[in-house]
Amino acid sequence: MYGCGAWTFSKQIQNKLEATEMWFLRRMLRIPWTAKKTNERVLNEANKRRSLVRTIRKRQATFLGHVMRRGKLEHLVTIGTFEEKRSRGKQREKIITLDRLKEAIRRKRPGLLRRGVVLQHDNATPHSANLTQQWLQRYGWEILPHPAHSPDLAPSDFHLFGPLKRHLGGMAFETEDDLISKLRNWFDNLDVDFFRVGINSLLSRWQKCIDLHGDYVEK
Repeated sequence: MYGCGAWTFSKQIQNKLEATEMWFLRRMLRIPWTAKKTNERVLNEANKRRSLVRTIRKRQATFLGHVMRRGKLEHLVTIGTFEEKRSRGKQREKIITLDRLKEAIRRKRPGLLRRGVVLQHDNATPHSANLTQQWLQRYGWEILPHPAHSPDLAPSDFHLFGPLKRHLGGMAFETEDDLISKLRNWFDNLDVDFFRVGINSLLSRWQKCIDLHGDYVEK
């Protein structure tokens, strides 16, 4: 159930999960379908209750609470928002990560905004939302194509997270601020070539993905 905290649930998905849970339970108890036992009877014989969906819901609530802590790093980089009035006078939240990214580019690489920004991100819901697309069109940034569910084509996944995990391996942090400080120190000491290599390797990975007819690219 890795990553289930970020899943989007529907009634159809819930039914499939419950059916899968019962299938595993019947297999464990070696109950064939020809026995014509109802799910309720199987649960009674196993002295169990349905727990898969409940466990996923609990993890989703934990994940939501984790990223929604105001002022914390997760809230900032995941769903950084501000309130803006609608034309109707109502308040709503809008994504501001792009605005902060643009401001950071203006401060650190002022000429890049004039030459044109090329943005690469995955197809997560916050990225593909209409509001996000409108803002990207307003900025005039070029968006690199990215097929859904393709971490093998995301530099953060295939190039960044591995070295970061090795760097943090075995460390213990008493507070979240200690972890943030360690992360910032690691990023500040990275060589420029580290990021260049990760971005440039996209070309070979794209080509390999095409050669494999869309199959997963290991290396």
